[in-house]
Amino acid sequence: MKMRIEKDSMGELNVPAEALYGAQTQRAINNFPISDEPMPEAFIRSLIMIKAAAARANEKLECLSPELSQAIQNACDELLNDEQLMTHFPVDGLTRFPRELSGGQRQRVGLMRALMLRPEVLLLDEPLGALDPMIRANLQRDLKAIFETLESTVLFVTHDLNEATWLGDSITLLR
Repeated sequence: MKMRIEKDSMGELNVPAEALYGAQTQRAINNFPISDEPMPEAFIRSLIMIKAAAARANEKLECLSPELSQAIQNACDELLNDEQLMTHFPVDGLTRFPRELSGGQRQRVGLMRALMLRPEVLLLDEPLGALDPMIRANLQRDLKAIFETLESTVLFVTHDLNEATWLGDSITLLR
């Protein structure tokens, strides 16, 4: 395998030549291989802070637009601030593997990933369909609050008419 040398604050590191990432990501791969050992919360928080700092630096270097840089920084701030995390996903959950998460937690992770991009239009196709009633009710309340704070259009596909009337501003029925 062809390798290239990348440098970061910790020194030089060999990275696969075709990889789209640099030394920091390679160091994380080396130190936390795919195994049953989850990444510590402090490490995840550090990566979030690095991502925000990289966005600021890339904006100054004119590699990122100010809008995209600010969107990345805002998403990082939300992840770091437990009380303002819109999806109510516990930060300690970030250290777990997907198989260790409940169905509701997996849905929240998917929602966090979608919201970080700050889309103008968000399509949610039966996002709560496979959840038990208690978790579904909690997520419905959370989604309603999220939809009220977002400045984007949400297309929510559901077979549950009660859910549609409670979450939606307008409803379209298809046959």
